[in-house]
Amino acid sequence: MRRALTTLLVPEGLILLAAAAAIRWPLLLHPIEPALPWLPAVVLVAGSVLALRFRQSGVLFALLALAGAGGVLSWAARARMAGVELGALEPAVAILLPLNLLAFALLPERGFTSAAAARRVAALVAQAALVLVLARPDQRPLADLLTTRSFTEPLLAADAPLGDATVLLFAGAAIVLVILTIRRAAPLLRGFLWALAAVLVGLAAGAGRLPGDIPTVGLLFTAAGLALVVAVIESAHALAFRDALTGLASRRALDDALRRLDGPFAMAMVDVDHFKSVNDTHGHEVGDQVLRMVAAQLDAVDGGRAFRYGGEEFAILFAGRTADDVVSVLEATRAAVAAQRFTLRAADRPRRRPRQPRRRGGTGTGQLGVTVSLGLAQRAAGDGDVQAVVQQADAALYRAKRAGRNRIEAARAARAR
Repeated sequence: MRRALTTLLVPEGLILLAAAAAIRWPLLLHPIEPALPWLPAVVLVAGSVLALRFRQSGVLFALLALAGAGGVLSWAARARMAGVELGALEPAVAILLPLNLLAFALLPERGFTSAAAARRVAALVAQAALVLVLARPDQRPLADLLTTRSFTEPLLAADAPLGDATVLLFAGAAIVLVILTIRRAAPLLRGFLWALAAVLVGLAAGAGRLPGDIPTVGLLFTAAGLALVVAVIESAHALAFRDALTGLASRRALDDALRRLDGPFAMAMVDVDHFKSVNDTHGHEVGDQVLRMVAAQLDAVDGGRAFRYGGEEFAILFAGRTADDVVSVLEATRAAVAAQRFTLRAADRPRRRPRQPRRRGGTGTGQLGVTVSLGLAQRAAGDGDVQAVVQQADAALYRAKRAGRNRIEAARAARAR
């Protein structure tokens, strides 16, 4: 549960929290008041550059949609203050924004020069034309319909361009993004989720103003854009430092963690026994499932951080611990992996369960057991080269495999298991 909450909240959720605090206590904005008018443009330009650099067209289109919607809403607020009747312009913008953010979050990445990108540009242009049509004064009945409220009345400012239907649309989009963010642990999805939340809060606040005559909706839309910018940076970091198959930190992340260590630590190298045989006999799909299962067990090791080292080999780093401290924890992990069983799908078994199952003979299903071997080493206080510890753990791992596998061998303090 703690990991799921962290996946949802950090760091983009903190951006919305900071923006909400600034709305509640405007004095917080006083130190940066001269920069506030420039902040939306800075976020738009920085986000666009990053999206182009890392080929995230969905983020770029989302930023453009946010910038366009924010500009339209700011202009509409000034026009209404001048007595101009604008029909359903603001409610139309409010109902299009969650649809756009959800679409750009879920549509597959196709780059900036593809036909899909051209279609998305065309969709944004068509929406702009639609908003202009709905801005006519004769569209006022539609505005009244879209802002009809019952259960949302206490939550919305009197001039907020939202109604029950639009709030439900935001809620539905948020539920989809929450589920996908937890399942995939994808930074970009989390960025879109908090951008959606920031947009909803900005629209719900109505046409309020902040120090420097900055519209409240403008600050919240800027927070939405900033959440997307941070998500792009996090996504690039995850690509470099996280293994896509298992979700564990990668070997590059391990090298970085080792460079930062300046005290004692213990390290275990872990190898899946007979993994080549699993791939050759059951296929790479089963092999991938085995790696994910082992990774999940290693990721739950108390006091250690697990890494995908390469192939079927993993590493667990215990900062500030000795081999004696962690050998019992590793033994419990080894036993937990050995207790796992995979039910193998028969070759002629349909992927979907039929309404009337038929008898099959010959192939059947079976159980696949998996074990791991571990090599353990440590660096005491005052020792130098961390790579020597890696080599010692690797040598201990190969001793464990030569001694019969499914066991722990220690390079130093811990006894062989």
